[in-house]
Amino acid sequence: MADQMMRLTPVSMAFGALATTVPLVATFAPVQVTALFLLFAVPLAFLAWRRAHAPFLFASGGLLLCLLLWGGVTLSWSIAPDEGLKRLTRLLPLFALGALCLAIAVRTDPLTRWTAARAVRGGVLIGIVTLILLSLNRYFVNGAFDFGVEEIMGADLLNYKVGGTCIAGLALILLAQEIDDGKHGRALAGAALVGLLVAATQSTTALAAYGIGVAAFLAAVALPRVIGPAVAVAIPCVVMAMPWLPDPPFSLMKELSASGLHRAAIWHFTIDRIHEAQFLGWGLDSARDLPGGRDLVPDNFFGYKVQWVPEWHQLMQLETAEILPLHPHNNSLQVWLELGFPGAVLFAALYGGAAILINRDSGRSRVQKAGLLAILCYLFVVASASFGIWQSWWICLQLTVWTLALAVLTKPHPVRPMPGQMPDIAGT
Repeated sequence: MADQMMRLTPVSMAFGALATTVPLVATFAPVQVTALFLLFAVPLAFLAWRRAHAPFLFASGGLLLCLLLWGGVTLSWSIAPDEGLKRLTRLLPLFALGALCLAIAVRTDPLTRWTAARAVRGGVLIGIVTLILLSLNRYFVNGAFDFGVEEIMGADLLNYKVGGTCIAGLALILLAQEIDDGKHGRALAGAALVGLLVAATQSTTALAAYGIGVAAFLAAVALPRVIGPAVAVAIPCVVMAMPWLPDPPFSLMKELSASGLHRAAIWHFTIDRIHEAQFLGWGLDSARDLPGGRDLVPDNFFGYKVQWVPEWHQLMQLETAEILPLHPHNNSLQVWLELGFPGAVLFAALYGGAAILINRDSGRSRVQKAGLLAILCYLFVVASASFGIWQSWWICLQLTVWTLALAVLTKPHPVRPMPGQMPDIAGT
């Protein structure tokens, strides 16, 4: 191990630094995940662009480019063309750099894989310790041992939930890695611990997504020929069916929190606007400028029954309960809303294509492919209930998880070593 540490290369150290620092950045300053990813991606692209897997780069980068090009076309009828153009100029280089990093990660050399795998383990541990220490801080400051606090050392609850989302994503990589290495007991114990901590962050979305991710992983390990194709079909179908998502029944609405009721109202409003411009959409990055979007949610929005639900009354008291605050908090709905049917098809193809590539990859074991499918399901669920699709930090967080997953959950590729790199440590 000492010899390996002495021979670490810039590429392997970049992967290690990214995995160990992203949980802290995501917890305390989510918007700075963009800066962290760029700090990793730009040097990596400069140092290792020659080892990028060209077919993967063209497949992933091509779909992303088509999605953005269609977004550029929608600016010709967009209700907010200036904002859309600004967004497009930021997304193009970010997506190009992200696709290149993913293509580099696909061709992982033995040393980088070894370093990234241990760094992911360290990142998960750092994230767990961070959440525990923040809770202890709450106890000693306010005398209440509570994970779900409204303020954490000056950061709001959103930061805490983003941190939990990041840690859960890394934990799925670690789960697959440990199972693949035959350490079943440690893997399942770690997965359970992370699940408890994610639950404690009070992020219902992250908890549900993590549970679905773990379930998808176990199912894909047991039934790879069934689950793999099922994921490749199910996620695109969900994307395409999203504009016909019904309102929750009253029996469920009365159990929702004020935040959940607000989310239901946002989706209802968004779906109505989708059907007004279903084929072409309203234009890239137009969600925040939709007519009526800045109005507060009306008291009678869901009818008189819901008006008597205490959580709905609580929502009505908020001055920030806009009917569409910035974005729909559902990436599929946002694509439908802004880019219409063609954009939704391309977005669905991204997920379907990713699942197909994973299923057909002969360079990964059954467990490794199951881990990648689990991450695909996990990030899709999170994207279906949180964050805006064009938020740079959310894009970079997903790219970070995928880059680390592709680097760790693979058999070391026999690429030419970088200067000073060990030729082979696959058995260590």
